[in-house]
Amino acid sequence: MRQQHLDFYGHQRGNHESAVADRPGDMNVELSVGVASAANDAQLANWTARDPRLKIVGVVPYEDGVASAAEVRKRAGNKDFAQVFMLSRPASGGPQALWPIYEAAVEAGLPVGIHAFGLRRLPMSSSGYPSFYIEEMTSNATRPRSWSPA
Repeated sequence: MRQQHLDFYGHQRGNHESAVADRPGDMNVELSVGVASAANDAQLANWTARDPRLKIVGVVPYEDGVASAAEVRKRAGNKDFAQVFMLSRPASGGPQALWPIYEAAVEAGLPVGIHAFGLRRLPMSSSGYPSFYIEEMTSNATRPRSWSPA
């Protein structure tokens, strides 16, 4: 990373997203809470500790807004925690369930990055789950909502 990307291109900063960034959202909320926290710890230990130019895109267990807010507050004072990451398709709760995450991010002065799409518990279409990537991407335009706003 340092030699082939940061130094080679003269970057002064890089945000690192965990390989398990889309893992939260599992049906097992307790597992998601643990995985998110462990992923953030691992990113801090294995990336930002090795190069001060690297910052992490923090993972939160967004299916549980209160637990997510706690994870954001836990990391808020760390200058290496640069952003809160979520997928755009949480499967439960509705918009109000996400408010604690947004509130914690605002308190911490952190942006919330939302990755478009992302398959979660409910089928993408009326014919069920996609078998291929192209099916998932094209069905996002016609998919039923996984929850309705209040």
